[in-house]
Amino acid sequence: MKHYWKIEAMDGFDTTFETLIPGNLTRTEVTTIIQRLACRHLTESEIISASLRKPRRTSLLEPLIGTRPASKRETVSIGHTVNYVASFWREDELTESSSESR
Repeated sequence: MKHYWKIEAMDGFDTTFETLIPGNLTRTEVTTIIQRLACRHLTESEIISASLRKPRRTSLLEPLIGTRPASKRETVSIGHTVNYVASFWREDELTESSSESR
């Protein structure tokens, strides 16, 4: 069965971006992708301060990881003004959720 990471950008309650990427990407690779997307909403100074070594690094690009069993599915999220969330899905779950929303 195929798996996918679903990436969504949320600005308040509005979904402003949504895409699927291959499920064989690691959590680290997915985290890097959504960190890059989140950088679009930061200033140059904020990007630099979020990239420094601890203890000087800010938390602007730190991921929040949700894993099972505490959450229904594995998730990675980053963001402040615009939140980027990547969630891990089976292909049949995506088919079910798209048909339910119709």
